[in-house]
Amino acid sequence: MNGILGLTFVFALFPILVGYALRLWVSRTGTTPSDPNDRSVLTHSPALYPICLLVGALGGVVFGLAVTPGIEALLTPLSNGLGVRLLRDAVAVALSEEVGKGLLLIALFAVGRIRTPLDGVILGVAAGTGFAAVENWFYFLAAFANEGSDAWWSSIRIRIGLSTWIHGTASAALGAYLGAAWHHGRRDVRWAAPFGGVVAAWAVHGAWNGLLACSHPPGAEWLALLALCVPIASTLGVATVVVRAIRERRAGVSSR
Repeated sequence: MNGILGLTFVFALFPILVGYALRLWVSRTGTTPSDPNDRSVLTHSPALYPICLLVGALGGVVFGLAVTPGIEALLTPLSNGLGVRLLRDAVAVALSEEVGKGLLLIALFAVGRIRTPLDGVILGVAAGTGFAAVENWFYFLAAFANEGSDAWWSSIRIRIGLSTWIHGTASAALGAYLGAAWHHGRRDVRWAAPFGGVVAAWAVHGAWNGLLACSHPPGAEWLALLALCVPIASTLGVATVVVRAIRERRAGVSSR
């Protein structure tokens, strides 16, 4: 049992390690000078990364447990059968978790700590992967306790990849939206940014959850394959922001 707990802990930490690796790589590519007028740099303090990781994990768990049942209760009378599951997974679960993960990001944006899209992506990945690690820990242990080691290993194989990265990229979408709004500078754009950013994060998470929820009836298995397009697209979005920022920074440095 101790061995299972240890391995569960290691596997659960995987998304956090991936997120830290991304931040370390970005910070070593010349994107760290603190220039709030340059959208290609990281302007936040490195200490904010572990804070976002921890608060994102806590916020996602608390909102997921406390808010999801209330949203589900409001939506359940609107449908039945598969529709209930779809509304629960794509709306109640996805929306409550994204709001919980994103609260600190929105607060940091409000006080000017997220100033560029790159800031938002990196801190969003922190919040999302922190939550993914906690969620994976519970899923892995529940699988082992309820169905044994085979189910435990199956849960790890399923969740450690694309389903884990969904959380990181969904929160990164919120962060990128906030960073772009701050860099834009217009007050009305900044006021609307938290709402738009949450909708962007919810769209990523909700599309993933919704397609998987609809893939269970016989003959609908193809929707699970279609769901793979969601993390691929969101990962490409994160990669685009990061690579563009690095190129802009290098171009700016070489021109001086």
